[in-house]
Amino acid sequence: METFVKVSGCEVLSTDGRVLFCKVGEREISADKKFAVSQHVNGITVTLLASGKQSQFHLDLCDAFLSSGIPLFKLDHGKLRSFFGKYVKHQVPSSSALRKNYIRSKLDSIRSHVAGKFIWLSVDETTDATGRFVAHVVVGTMETTFSRSILLHCESLETTSGITISQVFVNSLTLLWLQQIQHDRVLLFVSDGAAYMKKAGTALEVDKLVSNGKKLFLKSAPRTTTFREKAPGIPLPPQPILTRWGTWITAAFYYAENFEAFAVVVQSMDASEAASIALAQGLLKDESLKRDLAFIRSHFGHLPPGIEKLEKKRLL
Repeated sequence: METFVKVSGCEVLSTDGRVLFCKVGEREISADKKFAVSQHVNGITVTLLASGKQSQFHLDLCDAFLSSGIPLFKLDHGKLRSFFGKYVKHQVPSSSALRKNYIRSKLDSIRSHVAGKFIWLSVDETTDATGRFVAHVVVGTMETTFSRSILLHCESLETTSGITISQVFVNSLTLLWLQQIQHDRVLLFVSDGAAYMKKAGTALEVDKLVSNGKKLFLKSAPRTTTFREKAPGIPLPPQPILTRWGTWITAAFYYAENFEAFAVVVQSMDASEAASIALAQGLLKDESLKRDLAFIRSHFGHLPPGIEKLEKKRLL
């Protein structure tokens, strides 16, 4: 029993020579088998970390292994544990306990970082060495200056689709806010141009308007004339450039500023004349569209100039 106390630390276990007592769990534990004692000590590591005891050693150990590219399961190797037991005074937890504690500590740090702030989320997927689909979620705060990017969540997927990506998105928010998801704090969803990623986005109606609005007047002189007659002094809708990130937001600003005039022109057109007209008229009937456009205009006005500066510096 004295050996168990020496190995685990006197802040974890104690003995009077007759019984082995766990200070964390405040109860007597069986000392008949070494394995049972080790399992008990590993099981209370979460409590130890929560109370601050040995936490820095465990986190430093995890950081050392991960930054060196050493898998955490190596900690379970008998010879390595023997080495630590002989030369290190701290109790070395199992890889599973350390992983849980490390992740919990990092999540607490992320929650503290984003607390009370508006955030953006970026979702992307790739395949691992065994061919499995893995989605990664990165979070950052909406700042006027530098925004720190933090890996929030990784999740294996059976398939990649709008449904699975949407679920990953929700799972990430659940990790970030344990009590209740703060939907109004999520201002931006960033991903690539994959169809299922676009489908998972929440601003699909705005995207449809931005991509379809210009088509109404391309190669149609009569519609262009109608626009100029019914909306004098207002330029034609802009056409976003796929390779210029800020042009989509600029186009959304256009529709936010000229929504009523644009709607009058479109509603005066014959829907049977072209599919683009019917689509635009259907979009304009959505009551949330105008609110979404106003929201984008209010919160993202500083982004296009910033993106343009970065593009000129070849940083994007």
